[in-house]
Amino acid sequence: MNDIGQDNRLRNLERARAAQEEEVAYRNEKRWKIFSWSSSLLIGSIAGAVAVKKIDLGYPERILLCFAVITLAGYTMLWLNFNRHLLDNAEEKVKRIDKELGTYEGLDFEEESIPLWLEIVSYGTTVALLAAISILMILLPCIRS
Repeated sequence: MNDIGQDNRLRNLERARAAQEEEVAYRNEKRWKIFSWSSSLLIGSIAGAVAVKKIDLGYPERILLCFAVITLAGYTMLWLNFNRHLLDNAEEKVKRIDKELGTYEGLDFEEESIPLWLEIVSYGTTVALLAAISILMILLPCIRS
């Protein structure tokens, strides 16, 4: 390949890398917004469950509230996982472009291992815990009686 062709290829790779870096940043921000939106609603549902403890809601109303919480949590987890998949794809493309560019050639980086507790504590786990607490708060008056 001649010098002009090589220069164009390098420029295209650098542009592609920049675009994928923007995608990574966008997906990270999107996941945070999804999480913060849903966790706010779930915390609100916990507060609402505490507030309606004084009102004598029947079983059908409590079941509907639980269904709403499960639907919100389930949809949130699907949305988070979908965006995580897109994030992983963009990160993989950045790695492939870096390899093609030789960005880290000759550099010795150790693989960073993520502790198990950090893998367990995630957006999805937190959403599931908030949903479980909300459901318990909704059903608690029924369980007690």
